[in-house]
Amino acid sequence: MKYDLTAAEFIVSNNYNQADTLTQLNESWPANTPIADRNIQEFPNTSSATSFALKPVWNLVSQTGQTALPVWPGPPDPAKAFGSGAWSTCVIIDPAHKGPPSTAKGQCNNTSGTYPLIGVDAFIHFQITEEQAAGINEGGGGTSLPEKTTKAGDYAVLVAMHVTTKELKRWTWQTFWWSSNPDSPHAPSSAEIASLRSQTKVPLQGAAANYATCTAYQMVFPVQPYSGGSSSGTRPLFCYNPYLEAGFGSSTFDDQQGFGVQTNCMSCHANAHWPNPNNTPHYVTDQYVDLGGPQFSGITKVDFLWSIADNVK
Repeated sequence: MKYDLTAAEFIVSNNYNQADTLTQLNESWPANTPIADRNIQEFPNTSSATSFALKPVWNLVSQTGQTALPVWPGPPDPAKAFGSGAWSTCVIIDPAHKGPPSTAKGQCNNTSGTYPLIGVDAFIHFQITEEQAAGINEGGGGTSLPEKTTKAGDYAVLVAMHVTTKELKRWTWQTFWWSSNPDSPHAPSSAEIASLRSQTKVPLQGAAANYATCTAYQMVFPVQPYSGGSSSGTRPLFCYNPYLEAGFGSSTFDDQQGFGVQTNCMSCHANAHWPNPNNTPHYVTDQYVDLGGPQFSGITKVDFLWSIADNVK
């Protein structure tokens, strides 16, 4: 998880990265405190400073030879756990390749075939330094290179990123993932969403234009109030990142129903709280979450950021 300076300073200045602080806060609420008010201070959102939080996902690409990258083929029907290891579509990345895509033979999740061949310039990317390579190898290697073989000069390509901003009480939620067909991307994005790129003041160009997106500015249709609303009679709004949530099975969720391809960023993060015994998050699929609901009795909400509850000292 990455924070902008506004969010990072807010966390540190309030000691929200310290378990003792959160525990003391949780134990200090008066008995008559409304459940809806059991929350840390909300992150800053002013005319001069808005809090940002990012969750980038990088894949490693060897500086020599070719590296296969599974790419999102769209949600399965019927819904199921569908992580990248089950995808049958790939691209082959070769740093030496320049110009338009061509084709190459390769292995996609242990299946031989002919796949599009592209260069690293199709991605937001950077080359790995010696220090970074040592850190990656110490941590067990990467997702696309054999363990402990990352070298200085290899590439990190951005395949996915959650972006959330404190522009709303429930934050804004948008997620991005690399797409081989960014003008007509698979759900949970769409050609309609992709068409909005041309309406920006500064049109997306180059690698940045190769990412699909979806947004979750509410949990369900029609939008429900902060407290006292309901999922009854509403329609779902699915927004998830294929590289992050598509592999979730029903056991990931509190109700033991649904899958990662039936989720909404806001619904999951609305449940972020402390204490969080054994780092066991209360994830839910796409549904309305009442911020004053009984599930928050005896605990303290951490303003939608699981990264606080998961990373305290």
